[in-house]
Amino acid sequence: MSAVLDTTNSQAPTAFVNYSHTCYPAHQVKVNGIVIYSYQPLRNDPDYLFECLTLHNGTVTGHTSPVTVPTH
Repeated sequence: MSAVLDTTNSQAPTAFVNYSHTCYPAHQVKVNGIVIYSYQPLRNDPDYLFECLTLHNGTVTGHTSPVTVPTH
């Protein structure tokens, strides 16, 4: 994962996340208290865990749209 902060407009900075991770565990990214990415696994059973972590089925990849974040 990488979080990108754009401060071109210092009065209204934005942030977004590029992500690629397994489908387990949950993930959350915050910038200055604002959630810019959140992921919850679909299930929480042993078969799902095995598929996600051992077989790498269900890799989650993408990016979020820019979100305005507070400056302080």
